[in-house]
Amino acid sequence: MAFDWVIDSKEKQITVCAEDEFTFADVVSYLDAIAGANVLAYRQLLDFSKALTKITPGQAIELGVRMRMQNGEAMTGPVAIVLTEDQFEPLARLLGIMATADRPMRLFTQLETAKRWLASAPTGH
Repeated sequence: MAFDWVIDSKEKQITVCAEDEFTFADVVSYLDAIAGANVLAYRQLLDFSKALTKITPGQAIELGVRMRMQNGEAMTGPVAIVLTEDQFEPLARLLGIMATADRPMRLFTQLETAKRWLASAPTGH
């Protein structure tokens, strides 16, 4: 699988590393895992800087709806998303649509900058 994650209960953080190509099913599995583990309030670092996906616009909307539903059911933590310069503009619009007002979410092109921001952000509220 090109979509791996680690849940760190001590730091209250989830780190996702996506490499090569990941699928809609990979993202659904991730969302199921974090909901099932009751860690939606944890900080999330999503590193997509080495990844590609063929998720369709329809699937992206479905993921957005699912994420909004999860966010409405529980406290949610901040999310830092790392993208390449090429990914930034098209994905920024889509991710902005999926963002919720109650959850801090920022996009970055540098992993270290994302880590610093996330470390300073509180867990879910």
